[in-house]
This record gives sequence, C-alpha cells and structure tokens, in this order.
Amino acid sequence: MRPTVVALLPLLVATSACRKAPPDAPTELSDLAGFLFERMWDPADDSEDLEYGVQNLIDWLEIHSDETAEGYTVRELDESVVKSVNPNRDPGLGPVGGASVSGEIAHRVRPIASALVVDEQEDVFDNYKSHERIYYDEPEDFMKKDIDRITTDNDVETRLAGIITVYTKSRAQFRWVGTEDGNDVFLHRAWITRPATSEPDILTVNEQLYFGITIPWEGHALRLGTTWAQAEITGGLISEDGALKLMVDSMANEAEILDEYLD
Repeated sequence: MRPTVVALLPLLVATSACRKAPPDAPTELSDLAGFLFERMWDPADDSEDLEYGVQNLIDWLEIHSDETAEGYTVRELDESVVKSVNPNRDPGLGPVGGASVSGEIAHRVRPIASALVVDEQEDVFDNYKSHERIYYDEPEDFMKKDIDRITTDNDVETRLAGIITVYTKSRAQFRWVGTEDGNDVFLHRAWITRPATSEPDILTVNEQLYFGITIPWEGHALRLGTTWAQAEITGGLISEDGALKLMVDSMANEAEILDEYLD
C-alpha cells in the first residue's frame, strides 16, 4: 500500500478517517521548522545561523500565533534535514510530510524544560506504559545552564486507546538558545532510530522527526511543535488528511498536558 503520513499518538482515534487536513503552512513556517531542526546541534562557537533562525521564528509567531494555534499542514521536508540525523536514509521511502501547531502554556519556559528533561515522562504523559532513557550528560547541569545542550536515547512503550501498544526507540536532544533581548529559548528535537512497530501488528513508522520550540510569551510561554512522519498502516484505518488533523490535535494536547502537570 502507499505509505501515509501519521504520528504515533493520533492512533487513539484512528477511525476518524474523514477528518479534513489542516491548511498548508506558510512557506516561512515550513522552512524555519526544517532549518531549525537541521541546525539545532550547531557548535556553540558557530551558532549564529541558529540564533538568527530562532529570532526569525519568534518574530513570525508574534504576528501569526493565532493562526498557528489552529494548526497547519507542513510541506514535504527537505532531504538534507532528514539526512542530518539519518545519513543512510533509504530514498525509496519517499517524501516526509507533517503538521505544525502552537499552544500557550500558563507556565514559564524553565519549568516546562524541567518537566520534559528531568521529570519521569510516565508522570507527565499518562499514555506511556514505560519510558526508559539514557542521559549522556547530567540533566541538572543542563537546567543550571552549566551546559547548553543534552542528549537522551529513549526506549518507549505507548499505550493507545487501551488496545494498541507502540514500541519506539528514539534519540532526543534539548538545547538552550539566548534571544537578542536576553531571554532563554528551549529547543527540543527528536527522531526515531529504527522503525517503530505496534501490537497488534497494524503500524510501521519508518521515519518520524519532531521539532519543538518553547519561548517566553506574555508572562508565560508559547510552544510550537512540528512533527514529520512517514508510516505504513494496514487495514486502511486512517486517511492522510485524517492523520494530519490528528497530528495537530495531538501536539495541541501536549500543551494542555504540560499545563495540567505543572499546575
């Protein structure tokens, strides 16, 4: 069957195949999300392009945050972006598309970063059956900004709708970047390191990449998430339009979940 775009969490409601896809994202958003994913790990002494990209996205969000909160379809990801974390990518997998959405969180950037980097993810997100991760630096050093970045490898079982378990191995990276007005911005990118599978065997996710940025926003924070994915689903459970809409819903729910947890 032809692969379709899908995120892992939206399979909760995978029968909603008639959902309409969100509108296409403006070129600026698509380009900036991919650019920032690719450049996020630039060396500290060569991070000028990354800092400019972050500021450009902040400037764009200051004008367009209301529309972004409704969600967008993000056009096909440039091959160079995928190869930045998967240099041996099989070109036969075809294009990788996705969705992007922003959400306001009634907490500041630092506690949001702590929830995602330091805290047990099973406590933050209740759909995780297990979430084991290996840190390659001390998370406390990252939170104190003694280091500007940290990497984890993750082995995750996600329970969906009480009937589907998804098995995922991924790498996640987090980074602090300063803005021109002296504020801290929290960057987050992740990608699967092998195809994700499910039980029952109805889903194979060949590629999935995620980029998140959390910025100070009117006394609290705004988080923009973008997911790109390419997957194969048996049984025709969901259309591509439905998957894109559900990706938006899933990322919007992330902001609500973080709000509730931090409360």
